[in-house]
Amino acid sequence: MLRSLGRFVVIESIKHAPSELLGNALAALEHWAVQTYEGREVTAGLGLLTTHDEWTEMSTVNFEEYRRLDVAKVLGDGVSSLMVFDSTGQVRGLHSLPGGDNSARAPLRFSGAAAWSEENRVSLCLSRRGEILLFTNGELRFARRRGSWIYFDQASTIRRWKIHSTSLRSSVYESCLDASFSRTGACVAMVTMANAQNVKSLVADEDMLASSRDNAKLAALRTIIGGRSFQELDRAVRQDLLALDGAVILSHTGAILAAGAIVRVPGGSEGGGRRAAALELSKLGVGLKISSDGGLTAFSNSDVVYAGF
Repeated sequence: MLRSLGRFVVIESIKHAPSELLGNALAALEHWAVQTYEGREVTAGLGLLTTHDEWTEMSTVNFEEYRRLDVAKVLGDGVSSLMVFDSTGQVRGLHSLPGGDNSARAPLRFSGAAAWSEENRVSLCLSRRGEILLFTNGELRFARRRGSWIYFDQASTIRRWKIHSTSLRSSVYESCLDASFSRTGACVAMVTMANAQNVKSLVADEDMLASSRDNAKLAALRTIIGGRSFQELDRAVRQDLLALDGAVILSHTGAILAAGAIVRVPGGSEGGGRRAAALELSKLGVGLKISSDGGLTAFSNSDVVYAGF
């Protein structure tokens, strides 16, 4: 699997986009990533149409002229709006974006930009952390993080997670994107049916949602979850659960067994608490660790089966 890439490989991979325009847009975003505007980091959102006549609005300003304007660092933030260009690089207008798409194959904050990129369009977003995200056909495909371009492929990634439910694996992947790009860090596990009863050997009874014990944390979590599976919860709720200190543990169907749970790990474990917990939980199915810098590592039976983001 491709992980760390150069800009040229990214441009060549998006064959339906005009290569010169895409290259110029990526170069502009990489430049703006180290710029400020009125003392604040620059955010930006660019939409690239693949045909010349898709929109009726049009100006005589092309991309190379636009990128040199100071207002280019303000118009279109990638979250609520995109500055749109046609395939020749002409400005076509500022497009408002919807938000909060629960099924977006993209970080929730950028779900509007992902939705706009359907039908071979390309949307590019620069976050306030200096990360550049590229969406096409409704999905996050590349991101420039920590100085390198990284390739994202939901289908091939979740195929490595040996849990039967595709809807659960997809929902967990999407929530991992949310935790990764919000930089909260997370530890989440999906437990096989055969190992469901073994969770209690790793997690204290007072952390299990099915516990007969009564405490304020469990009462609050039960109210929030309301008996729903992980994939039935709103994306924002799932993101908040993953941000809790401790692990989110799911059954093979997506039932939430524990959230914010402290996992018993062997003494002398290396690599930090989240990694140790994910490794231990992987003995029951799949353990996922999202680090505070956004990286994702997936374990199964203590082996690394994916490392990316």
